[in-house]
Amino acid sequence: MNIPSSPQPSITLTGQTSELRGQTFHGSGNQLVLGRQQGTQVQINHSQVSRQHARLVLTGGQWTIEDLNSANGTFVNGQRLSGRVPIRSGDRIGLGSYEFVFQGSGDGSDDRTLLAAGAAPPPYQQPQAALPPPQHAPPPPPYQQPQAPLPPPQQPPPQPRLYGPPHGYAPQQPQPAPQQIYVQAAPQAKKQPCCATCLIVAVVFMIITVIPLVGLGIFYYDDIMDVLDELGMASGNDVSGREAVSVNSNMGGLVTTASGGNLMIPPGAVPPQESGDPGEMIFSMQEVPDRRVSLPEGFTPLGAVYQLGPEGFTFNTPIMLNLPIPSDVDPETVLGVTFFDEMSNTWQMVPAAVDIENRVASVATTHFSPWGLFGAAGSDARNWRNNNGGILRVTNQHRYESGIYPPPDGNLPYSVTYGVCIRSYNLADPSQQWRWSPPTDWTMTVSDYVHPMSDRAYRTRERDWWLPTGSYDLIEVWHFSEVNRSTMYVPRFASYWRPIGAVNISPRNRVEYRYAEANLDLANFTAGRPPCFGVQDTSVGTGDIQITLSWSAPIDLDLYVTDPSGETIFYGNPRSASGGTLDRDNACANMVVGRPENIFWPSGSAPRGSYTISVNYYSGCGRSDTVPFTVRAVVQGQVQTFTGSVSPSNHTQELGTVRVR
Repeated sequence: MNIPSSPQPSITLTGQTSELRGQTFHGSGNQLVLGRQQGTQVQINHSQVSRQHARLVLTGGQWTIEDLNSANGTFVNGQRLSGRVPIRSGDRIGLGSYEFVFQGSGDGSDDRTLLAAGAAPPPYQQPQAALPPPQHAPPPPPYQQPQAPLPPPQQPPPQPRLYGPPHGYAPQQPQPAPQQIYVQAAPQAKKQPCCATCLIVAVVFMIITVIPLVGLGIFYYDDIMDVLDELGMASGNDVSGREAVSVNSNMGGLVTTASGGNLMIPPGAVPPQESGDPGEMIFSMQEVPDRRVSLPEGFTPLGAVYQLGPEGFTFNTPIMLNLPIPSDVDPETVLGVTFFDEMSNTWQMVPAAVDIENRVASVATTHFSPWGLFGAAGSDARNWRNNNGGILRVTNQHRYESGIYPPPDGNLPYSVTYGVCIRSYNLADPSQQWRWSPPTDWTMTVSDYVHPMSDRAYRTRERDWWLPTGSYDLIEVWHFSEVNRSTMYVPRFASYWRPIGAVNISPRNRVEYRYAEANLDLANFTAGRPPCFGVQDTSVGTGDIQITLSWSAPIDLDLYVTDPSGETIFYGNPRSASGGTLDRDNACANMVVGRPENIFWPSGSAPRGSYTISVNYYSGCGRSDTVPFTVRAVVQGQVQTFTGSVSPSNHTQELGTVRVR
């Protein structure tokens, strides 16, 4: 008599958002990895999903899920995971911004909601690296509110949707450790040495483990080196965070968003302080749902607008902004990115590197403001793009953290940003000439650095920029920066550039520039920052509180911050008894248009309580304009942005308060 075997545990994920709505993804087994990488048990090949994003595990009749250090996070019922969390059928799983409804079986019963009778078995999956066997006690801690561990149930009890212990369960109280009693041991017979046995065991162990690993390493050496080179070799103290992260002069950083956009900050991008000490900046990227974009006729904004910070500063080297292309947008209609220019009070358009396959548009920039995507308008937008522009490709294959800097007698490895900038252009369509931003904003550079936590879609070091048809006066640029992770060391850096001359961009054609160190004959290059990089800048102070006022007019505005004791910091009282400091003032006598004012309290010094922020119109410096401004408040790592305007008749505006808890 044949005894039927128990059905294999299985799960189904049903897409609920964007282009995945209604799609189902199946997997069977006790341990299932979700990801975009080929070979994962549940493959979801979309840009928001990391290569190995999350893991589902069935233990003692209970499914749990854990994040695998994904770039965009794993969520259950809207809550981001920080450990392993139990889930039940009907729960909603989020992988980045994609959401799915989970259905799972595993108690031995026929679950017809997962696999219809007679359905073909799932395809064979390539075995993955061995995972630790399930432990029967204790199970993983529940989400957020740590409780005493639950014993594995014989039958899975009904569980509430909250991530706590089942209703009615009394947590076990810790038992006192048994008292240790020491007695004199009776004399034991002396054991014979086991040298021969131990030696045999060691040799067998080496044969079983070490020799095969060495062989695999030799066999796959080229593949391993290619992967390591592709990933950029970033390591050490690189940092990442959702919406905001603090980065200093010698580290790289990654700011991610729930929508999939990110900022990739190469090491050395943060300029040093005026004193020469290492600089520190808090980078932020926040979606601004109510911001409206106004563009010339024939162009249309696409997707969300993102407020980037800090504003008013120029970075040492371009930072890469990566924006996801919305699911309802044809990527072949995307032309570039647009940013708001406060000085002209207009939205400026610059070309972007568009990755059609991964649905990502990228731009390199040394300054921040609100940014968003745009494309060609109308029903024939794709043909318009193809017939009115070509591709400029930039490739940077330098291996991050290799070589020595400065050549030829340096002693530290370095990082390279390479590409081209535009000094002037003459577009084939005269009506397009005035619609695009000034040429110095067009920075088409690629860094050899990629953050280790970035999604694969953002790891390419070869990018294709779409440019409108025309003639361009190009310059070739190199920026070198030492790689040194010592917290008190400011990496040395230098830029070089040379004119290329006139280059024609024509429809459906491609012009390519590739990094080659052999081409860098410094005698033929100009040392110093190229025009597209802007003027060399310095960092300002940050800490528990950093409040920064930025505006773009030759008018003297002043920042005021009143601390919980009632003392106000401003130009007339630059230091407070509570530890706050005004470390940058921009007055008529030494006006630098666009240079921000900054007040901060160092880490660990800001007293608890409320801080009131105001902006004052001090002097028109010979003018009497109304001046719009932006104030960015970073309080204990949280970013808040205020906007407003002041004038001679409305000279002071109180913006609100922030609170230190």
